[in-house]
Amino acid sequence: MDEHVYCIILKGNAALWRAREGETSPQVAGEKMKFPLRPPYAASFLAFGGIATPVLSNELDVEITETGGDGQIATCVSSRVGGLDPNGDGFLAIRSGPGTQYRKTGELHNGEVVYIYEQRGQWAGVVYRTDREGCSATQTRTVTHPNRGWVHSNWLRDLAG
Repeated sequence: MDEHVYCIILKGNAALWRAREGETSPQVAGEKMKFPLRPPYAASFLAFGGIATPVLSNELDVEITETGGDGQIATCVSSRVGGLDPNGDGFLAIRSGPGTQYRKTGELHNGEVVYIYEQRGQWAGVVYRTDREGCSATQTRTVTHPNRGWVHSNWLRDLAG
């Protein structure tokens, strides 16, 4: 079931309200909520005189590229996040580019499956939290899946190619 995020502006302050598919959005001062955003977009809002501007944190600073193949051999590799210390941070940071200098856009945990499309040194361009991802492009393309980002490959364990 899809979940939607709505922004509520009250006295210049932004607040988020989450609703599952089929629920109606709340009403504030007789107005239905605006700015429905589908997860995994973590939205932050800048309030200017009662107007909110959504800023989507899943935008990448460095795009992920899938190199085209012959349509029969997979163009990505499935991996599982593993080896994270449950007594430490307990997460693998997802970043907007291949390096710690890029902003964090999310987190992955031990056992989560990712699809690696591009490798830049120790950094992997991945798609995550998807039931199914096609890995057979015949032409080189930019990966546009909403659940995408860069992770350090030290914490990825290959599953299959």
